[in-house]
Amino acid sequence: MSSEQQIEEVVHQLVQSHFEIEEGIDEIVWLKDGENKEIRLIEINRNTLPIGSVLAFYFAPSEDVPFPVRIADVTPQEWKQVQSGDISLPPGWTLRKIQIFHR
Repeated sequence: MSSEQQIEEVVHQLVQSHFEIEEGIDEIVWLKDGENKEIRLIEINRNTLPIGSVLAFYFAPSEDVPFPVRIADVTPQEWKQVQSGDISLPPGWTLRKIQIFHR
């Protein structure tokens, strides 16, 4: 299995488990152009508190997830602001190549 296929499989597992764990997540956006095989996800979560920015939390590679992962939670309104450019993404993140998963 190629590393791209492996990353895709891990992303699908993360998405599935996060939808199961957090009922407030309506969509998860995978930013597919992460550097150094880093998985970057934005979770659109109606239960999260708005902070007016995209704050990504880092998770180091582990046995279960052998890639670095950064995950940010935003409200649906904040996601609209990200898409319109009113809220910036973290440095190096872009919406050029994304895949959106729906609950």
